Amino acid sequence: MVFIYFLKAVWEMSVNSYSGVIKALKPEEDEIVKFFAAKTIENITSQSVTTGIKFANVESLILLLQTFLSTKNEGLKICASICLNHICRINVNLSLVLLEKISFKQMVLIFLDGLQRIQQVKQLILINY
Repeated sequence: MVFIYFLKAVWEMSVNSYSGVIKALKPEEDEIVKFFAAKTIENITSQSVTTGIKFANVESLILLLQTFLSTKNEGLKICASICLNHICRINVNLSLVLLEKISFKQMVLIFLDGLQRIQQVKQLILINY
């Protein structure tokens, strides 16, 4: 007898888990906590669009942008920029919101930043727009 098992094509994330990750990005949290929250979003949005769509919203975008702009930690800065790229790819309407939230001066400083990976990610966001 042959048994066929069907695996669910996508995995799900509970509302509590989603809320916990978003809460960990709040400005009052420690940067290590923010790093792991951003890394979680990066991994989810790179692996599952159907689950990643939960993070592709204005609230996540603003928290990730605040993290990106406020941190001095290069690893966290790169991770947050990758997350911004991922969520803007999932929800292309967020590219416009992102451009509205960044001042011209901030945009210039981002492109003058010596971190090549960040420049590449921001160029991809602009291309998506």
